[in-house]
Amino acid sequence: MPYAHVEDLCLYEIAGCPLLLEDGTALGTIEGLKRHKGGCEVLLIKTDDGRENYFPLYEQIIVECRPYEYLIVAPPKDLLEMYREGKQPKNPCEIVKREVAAHKKRMSKAA
Repeated sequence: MPYAHVEDLCLYEIAGCPLLLEDGTALGTIEGLKRHKGGCEVLLIKTDDGRENYFPLYEQIIVECRPYEYLIVAPPKDLLEMYREGKQPKNPCEIVKREVAAHKKRMSKAA
């Protein structure tokens, strides 16, 4: 079930669910939600090795949400690489905002 707006997503529907990439790779389990100082909502994700990451919650990177089952995302490549390296970006919100703006610019040039 895709969500038209992040605001439609209730934490209780995804708490305890896996956060997945499009290829099925699990990034971790969704533990909570908070407002990041960077200006966006972030999910608190607990990885299998016990690390905690904050993952920005933007509708542009949500691919699919199945309440009580999973949330599939397509994060920007550089953000994903940081998480895989065990690094926590200072402002994950800014990385997604930058990628969304670049995508819009590419789309407007193509049109």
